[in-house]
Amino acid sequence: MEIYKDKYIKYIFEEENSLLIFYWSKDTENMSDEKYKELMLKGVGYTKLYQPKYLINNSKEKTYLTTVEIQEWAGKYALSKIFNHGVIKFAIVECEDILIQLSTEQAAEEGEGTGFAIKFFASEDEAREWFFE
Repeated sequence: MEIYKDKYIKYIFEEENSLLIFYWSKDTENMSDEKYKELMLKGVGYTKLYQPKYLINNSKEKTYLTTVEIQEWAGKYALSKIFNHGVIKFAIVECEDILIQLSTEQAAEEGEGTGFAIKFFASEDEAREWFFE
C-alpha cells in the first residue's frame, strides 16, 4: 500500500511482510537538506505508526549527496529512532554512484553500535531474502 509520494520519495507499507520501503527518486539531486530531513522524519513517523519489523531504504535512483553534517543528523534523529519503533532489520539498496554510496554508508555508520542489523545490498530482492532467511 502506497502511504505517501512526492517528487523525491515514495513510501510503501506491505502489511503482510511487516515491511516499510522508502523509494528515493532521481529527482533528489537538487533536493535541499531541509527537505531531506523532513522526508526522513516522515519515514520515522511511519515506522512509529505501522511498527514494521523490516525497512528497506531503496536508494537505487537516489542522486542526493548526504553531507557529513546530514549523516550525523540522520544517525541521531532518524536511524536511532526507527529501531525504537520495532524495526529489527534495516536494508539499504545502494545506487551505482560511488560518492552517493559512500555518503549513504557513512550515514548508516552513524547508527552502528546500536546492536541493530543494518546491511547494504545491490538489489531489493537480496534485501528481502535477508529479512526472511
